[in-house]
Amino acid sequence: MSIRRSTALVLLLALFAGLFAGCSDANGAVTMLSVDGTDVYADEFIYYYNTMLASFQNTFGAENFNTMMQNAEFAETMENSLKTSATNQCAMRITLTNAAKDLGISLSSEDQKTLEANKKETISNLGGTAAYENYLKETGISDRLFDMVNEFSMLYNKIFDSFYGESGSRTLTKDQLKTYFTENYLTANHILKLTVDPSTGAALPDEQVAAAKEKIDEILAQIRGGADFDTLVETESEDTGKTTNPGGYTFTQGDMTAEFYEAALALSEGEISDVVQSSLGYHIIKRLPLDMEYFDENLSALSDSYYEADFYAYITSLTSAADIQYTEDYDNLNSSNLNYYLGK
Repeated sequence: MSIRRSTALVLLLALFAGLFAGCSDANGAVTMLSVDGTDVYADEFIYYYNTMLASFQNTFGAENFNTMMQNAEFAETMENSLKTSATNQCAMRITLTNAAKDLGISLSSEDQKTLEANKKETISNLGGTAAYENYLKETGISDRLFDMVNEFSMLYNKIFDSFYGESGSRTLTKDQLKTYFTENYLTANHILKLTVDPSTGAALPDEQVAAAKEKIDEILAQIRGGADFDTLVETESEDTGKTTNPGGYTFTQGDMTAEFYEAALALSEGEISDVVQSSLGYHIIKRLPLDMEYFDENLSALSDSYYEADFYAYITSLTSAADIQYTEDYDNLNSSNLNYYLGK
């Protein structure tokens, strides 16, 4: 359960810095929130915040993203998303660390030696201690956080291996994995008329979209009149992947657009859909028998996919049960005052 202590107060940081004194630990680190009684300090929270911020900037392009942030509604939505993401990362670290204790998993002395060796190598690669300290200052990462992130990364991997490694507690046999595959995957082929430029993703002009809709309706009428679906895939589909996937696609939820997946899932084997619109264009979909050769050819990838999804569900069960307490500093933090909270 999450209990939130919020405030609408907008702080003028330069004038009211003294108000934060009660939210700091003995070393002056500002507490942003706590998870099951464990405090999360600003350096860790902002590290995750900035990681997600960089991801958004990379997705939209830094200049375009900065322009979008000038819109107050978008900026508010983005700030909330960044803070939620950072909170989830902090909650994952703390709840998974606590779970490791219950599982009897910890870092050994050899693990600690490996971490120390890796850190020395990092410092050497950066050019020495002074360069390392400058790197920490420039990135807003403390030495404590550097160590903690790397320790948690190793602990995370040890828990994962204990679940899904050889003789792991959650490792599936081939037969169990095949059951998972048959219950969660499907095979389908389609005829696609694009409404976006396949190279850029940009929407096509309205007249081309209208022409695509008219054409896909004509193709559907041909199929309902007895025309061969596979032949029309070859001659009419604008799917750029049809050359490498002539027999269609085998997929699960999340692999395709939601509209395509839901439409294919609703079909019986051999059934052909009406026109389905997705973010890519207009589809006519045919559900096919599940391709079991795909299972044999992609066994390793399928097991990896299952284990990652299962571990994510396990982590979600931990974080959703966590007691998260927020401070006023959490509410007041935003992209314009990060440096203040990092003590710059």
